Amino acid sequence: MNLKKHPAVRGDRVVLSGEAPSLGDLRGFAVPAKNFVVVVAADTRDEKKGDMVEAAVALVRAGASYVCCWGPDCKRFHDCFDEADLTVNGPRTNDRELVTTWHKDEPLEEVLWFAVNTAWPSYAYELTTGAVIALSVGGLASRITRYLDAGAPLRDA
Repeated sequence: MNLKKHPAVRGDRVVLSGEAPSLGDLRGFAVPAKNFVVVVAADTRDEKKGDMVEAAVALVRAGASYVCCWGPDCKRFHDCFDEADLTVNGPRTNDRELVTTWHKDEPLEEVLWFAVNTAWPSYAYELTTGAVIALSVGGLASRITRYLDAGAPLRDA
């Protein structure tokens, strides 16, 4: 998957986005940081739990330190990241925890703003989280690109 760079809205993190045709394609991309905040925008209602866990494991292995899930059934996908974190990193500690959030009823742009401006990983990942990556599964890439190219502006509700 190729990642597109967007104008930096935070001086300490590069902002990127990419699109995958399926959850199984959420792997194999180069990240310019050891760790990253990731937004996954996907409709996972028809996905099998095993496929979601595999996608979550791939993202955790790639360096995800904070995960925001958005879209129909995003809570179920969000829960898969806890299992993936345990598989990849072992038990949580006071300093090391994969932070995960799900945003079923929020506009996608609000979740992107949150990831770029507010999402902060646990202590063990603070200094190595150098990117925010917004990943679309199944067709939201143009919406994500427009918003991030505009600098992820705060919008009135």
